[in-house]
Amino acid sequence: MKSFVLTIMALLAVPAVHAATVKGTLHPTGVVAGAQGQASFALGGSASRGRHGKFKVRARHLPAGKSFGISVAGVRIGTLTTNGSGTGSASFSNPRKGHSQLLGIDPQGHVVEVSDDQGEDVLEGDMPEDMQNPGDIQCCVPENDNAQGDENQQGDAGECEQLTAMDCSEEGGTAIGPGSCEPNPCPTSPSGAFLD
Repeated sequence: MKSFVLTIMALLAVPAVHAATVKGTLHPTGVVAGAQGQASFALGGSASRGRHGKFKVRARHLPAGKSFGISVAGVRIGTLTTNGSGTGSASFSNPRKGHSQLLGIDPQGHVVEVSDDQGEDVLEGDMPEDMQNPGDIQCCVPENDNAQGDENQQGDAGECEQLTAMDCSEEGGTAIGPGSCEPNPCPTSPSGAFLD
């Protein structure tokens, strides 16, 4: 428990940061053939305005309609549930926002694992320690916080993520060019639909 509290304190003690993102590929372990995944972590804010972190895990080609545990550095932090096509995503934030799960650990430089209900890792990968991704753009993606992980269903609001143009397109997002995701530049209506 002490290391958990210290990790949160370390996350909040980082010097002033404008939003930056690290991404890591999650590789199949051989338990589920063809499984694919990606994890991304964004840290924003400053000491005076407050810091916030977002961590997102995406997976595809997993068994449909199943729940999977997500661990960082060997500590289980939450779950991901796949939809009918075997695709799912899980969002974590600190402070907790909307339907996201609480992010209580800084994933930078640690192993991220997605495991099945038997505890077998189906995906794993290392998160980089640095926050530099040249070529990333601001991408407004529909927030996907529904419990089934349905990538094709629009959520409550637009969420900015720093992605490559190709990743933005694959996520069904709208590319709005280079820049920071702080503050969130994605226009939304009260219903959560993107404005044209």
